[in-house]
Amino acid sequence: MNTQTPFDEILKDPRAHFDKPASVLSSSLDSGKKRELLERWEQDERALVRAAGESPMTGGEQPMLRDVELALSQLDKTN
Repeated sequence: MNTQTPFDEILKDPRAHFDKPASVLSSSLDSGKKRELLERWEQDERALVRAAGESPMTGGEQPMLRDVELALSQLDKTN
């Protein structure tokens, strides 16, 4: 994550700024912002899963829903 990037920009597309959900946990963001990012990422991943289920085509980004859920669970344990 580039520390110069405004949080609002990161929130629009967390996947573009973090290579994996666990990277959010190790960032310097406070726990509230981490939760906000991971919840947004979760919404995005659920949309990807729905779209993949509706389309006969394959390819594109692989959903990371399980990784996001695990990161949220780890965040809950540390708070």
